[in-house]
Amino acid sequence: MMLDADERLRENVTLPTAPNRTLHETFLCVEPYTGVVINGHKRVQINVQIEHHNITGILNNTRPAFIPLIYVDEHGSITPDLADTLKQSLLVPIQITHVLFYVLCVVGGVVFLGSVFCHAHLLRKKHSTTEDLDQLVVSEEEDEGLLNPADRDRTSESSEQFLSFDGKTSRYFEASG
Repeated sequence: MMLDADERLRENVTLPTAPNRTLHETFLCVEPYTGVVINGHKRVQINVQIEHHNITGILNNTRPAFIPLIYVDEHGSITPDLADTLKQSLLVPIQITHVLFYVLCVVGGVVFLGSVFCHAHLLRKKHSTTEDLDQLVVSEEEDEGLLNPADRDRTSESSEQFLSFDGKTSRYFEASG
């Protein structure tokens, strides 16, 4: 007892127990989300001051001191049933929220990566379609430039047919009869 008292106050009194912080300190355990007190001890000690007096014969040989008169320990804690109810109604939803946060982060990352890949695929497809059209124009110009004048007359009489291979259009000529 006389926890946190000055040594000069304790030296004149012989106490039955030495001050111990775990046994004599006031404390509260508070649930941080709701502010509900889960466990607590309110410990109070009332002391009386005794001084030297010449008037009365009883106090002639005393030294000034504080003597413990009353020590009170009020205790309160939550019951196990209420603790389970508090845990189910408060901690379980918080844990679900934490798990859901990480799940949604993963889903968001997958959706983002999927959109990046789709965008890259569309750009590649658009680029390759433009290259195919450029190749067709170049190949038609090369075809017309390679033919000599005698073959051009023969090809004008021929029927043109188009074949499609893997989405690319090519031209060939059939000589008529």
